[in-house]
Parts: sequence; structure tokens; C-alpha cells
Amino acid sequence: MQSSKSLILWPEPHQALSLVQPLDKTAKVLTVVDPTVPNYVALVRKADAAEVLVLEPEGNGIEQVTDRLTSRSANLEKLQMIVHGQPGKVQLGAVCLDQETLNRYANVLQSWRQALMPDAKILLYGNTIVMGTEGMAFMGRLSQLTGALVETWETPQNPQLVNGITDLISD
Repeated sequence: MQSSKSLILWPEPHQALSLVQPLDKTAKVLTVVDPTVPNYVALVRKADAAEVLVLEPEGNGIEQVTDRLTSRSANLEKLQMIVHGQPGKVQLGAVCLDQETLNRYANVLQSWRQALMPDAKILLYGNTIVMGTEGMAFMGRLSQLTGALVETWETPQNPQLVNGITDLISD
């Protein structure tokens, strides 16, 4: 991990990891991590090429991401989200982002465009997000709202998640 980042671990493993670092407005990659993902601490430590936002599990993850994105200029090439998912759904903190919440947060999600480069990608690392028509519709709507190309990487639900994903997030 770069020396400009310091980690503070909460006393209980189920509580959020906080990254204490100044906002890096020049970073080209923002990695958003749900702290309920197995081995998320190891993932954060491996993601030193990116700015990292660890979501507060009891907070509104959409608002947390939006707050981080509104603080930057349009230079973000990649928004990576390491999250739990189901067909057509992504868990962001205490909020489940699905077709209904995509529509409810449409204006907020459209504001993400201000931080994203025109050819930016949103990479969703999660389980079964893209499965079926619900998954495809979800990805299409998220892409439409944010203006980004949305891709998913299916990850296994096991503690070895860190082994399969760390190579991807450091690209």
C-alpha cells in the first residue's frame, strides 16, 4: 500500500474499514468496496493503484459514492465496485441498487457523469449480477444513466475471493 494511505480497522470485524487519506482528484481509478465482502481488507491493501472508498455498511452507498465523485473533475477512467450482487441487483451499503432504485436515484446516478471520462467503465465485481433478463436490464439502465460502459466480473462466494480479484483490480 502506498505510504499516503493509512488504514484504521474498527474493533469488530463486521464494522467498516476506514481509509484515512486526502481525496486524490488525479486518480484515474476509484475502487468502491463493500466491507461485508470476504477478505475485503486484503482487497483494499492490494488496490494501491487506485483511490479506495470502503462503504459504511449501515449507510446509503449510493450517497457515499456520489459524495466522493462530486469532489472530482471528469478524469475517472474506471469505477470498480467490489460488492455483493444478485441477478439485477447490487448491494451498496444499506441500499440495494436494482431497477426500482435505479429509477429513484436516476438524477443522482446521472451526476456521476461529471466525474467520469467519456469512455469510462464501471466494473462490478459480484455474484450473478448479470444473470437473466433482470441482470441485462440492470446493466443497460446503469450504463444509460451514468454514460459509462458497465461490465461485470462474477466472483465466487468464498474466502478465496481475494485471489481471483486482486489481479483484476490492479489493471
